[in-house]
Amino acid sequence: MGIRILAKLRTRKLVVTLRMGRGIYEFAVDRAGRIYTTGRRGRRVRRPARRDVTLIVQTLVRLGRPDLARRVWRRYP
Repeated sequence: MGIRILAKLRTRKLVVTLRMGRGIYEFAVDRAGRIYTTGRRGRRVRRPARRDVTLIVQTLVRLGRPDLARRVWRRYP
């Protein structure tokens, strides 16, 4: 599973880009560890899929943000 990581800080949110299969999924994570969809509105994701949470956490750890990864992991058990 190819996951390419592009992360950029934008409006106090870290944007995590996961590349899986043919699609590119973008999620934004704020300092409190909440996951948002990206796009103009940037709505909060109520229950992200377990796989997405795992991938986001792995990506954050790889980007050198284990603190943020821990917050995300705790928020979405």
